[in-house]
Amino acid sequence: MPDKSSGKQLPREKIVCALITAITTVAVAFIGIVPQMREKDRAAISDLQAELAKVKQQLAQGAEPIPIKKCNVGGAIKTTDGAPLANAEVYLIEASGSENMAITGDDGSFAFQKVEDVPYWIVVRHSASKKSARTLMKSDPQSGIIQIPELIVEYERQR
Repeated sequence: MPDKSSGKQLPREKIVCALITAITTVAVAFIGIVPQMREKDRAAISDLQAELAKVKQQLAQGAEPIPIKKCNVGGAIKTTDGAPLANAEVYLIEASGSENMAITGDDGSFAFQKVEDVPYWIVVRHSASKKSARTLMKSDPQSGIIQIPELIVEYERQR
């Protein structure tokens, strides 16, 4: 309670007053921001719906759907001392969760034919040596060398 004779508030009352003021300020600011956010969302949804209607109309008129780009991915896996890693499992895993698997040959080579041309997680597993590793293989550049603990993955994407 305020001290009526001196006009001062107790520290607890000051804190409560400050909290109420802060909450009110944030609430008023939020109320002003939400309609702006909704309007931007509404505009984006409207644009997407217009684009979807356009594509549906083109397909109804006999237009060919856009083909999914395919590529071949191949390469070799070696240990850090340069020895090829035979019989290792190599997985290409898309963001959607679908996966492709190949086994490396005696020379450590692997190949994937006609896979979608998208970024992949490349996962290498060698049960005999208990080595495994993973890394992201981006769609660019078309080839590269990925150094992962104890393994070197050389790959090439052929479009």
